[in-house]
Amino acid sequence: MTYSSDSDEPSPIHGQRTFAQILFHYRKTMIISTGVLMGCFLLLPFAQAQPSNPVRGQGRDSVRLTEALCAIDTHVPWKSTMLSDGRRMMQAFCNKSSQSVQEVQRVARLRAYLKGYPMVQMVDALAQQDPIIMAYLVAMAKQESNWGKRVPVLNGRDCFNYWGFRAKRPRMGTGGHTCFDSPEDAVATVARRVRELVYDYGRTTPRKMLVWKCGRSCATHDPAGVERWVSVIGRYYRQVLAITQQPAT
Repeated sequence: MTYSSDSDEPSPIHGQRTFAQILFHYRKTMIISTGVLMGCFLLLPFAQAQPSNPVRGQGRDSVRLTEALCAIDTHVPWKSTMLSDGRRMMQAFCNKSSQSVQEVQRVARLRAYLKGYPMVQMVDALAQQDPIIMAYLVAMAKQESNWGKRVPVLNGRDCFNYWGFRAKRPRMGTGGHTCFDSPEDAVATVARRVRELVYDYGRTTPRKMLVWKCGRSCATHDPAGVERWVSVIGRYYRQVLAITQQPAT
């Protein structure tokens, strides 16, 4: 059949051109999508590794790379149903990366806050606690030991007890204080007790937390010392919450 411009039959040239355009756009979409997903899998281990080393230049670079990669999602034509799984994978990666960025920055701010004090070695263990417990641990350590500068010792060695904690163990330090095996052991053990006081007994304010200083009653304690304890705990508790809960930048 001879093609006529007046014919109702579709132009074979037009049809070939349309098919070629579809094929081109599909191929372009697949290339972009594949590149995005490959970037996700290549970058994910690197990005996840950064919380342990948050203040290094490469940590900042990984944050920038992750943000750039996830920004591509807004430019990829995710119209094909064949790409729905790819988009879900991309979104899951970006959500996880966003959480990782926040965690990296939270740990970095806490490390900077405690810089120059022995307690800085506990930052990674502290960051594993929920914000309220972490804030109380840091605040009480400030009052009780100046973040590890006044501590019980055993055979001249740091017991990692920065809270005046007393619980019987095979190894006990000066003043009848518990001697912990490591900074991680110290944080985990003291955090359990603080968590119990906060969540099981409702001691949710520094004044209610006075049991840490006074025991059953503060009647035999210097009232000025009691008020100073409450003031110090409250001030540093609020500071720690503020610096660790800032939005990611």
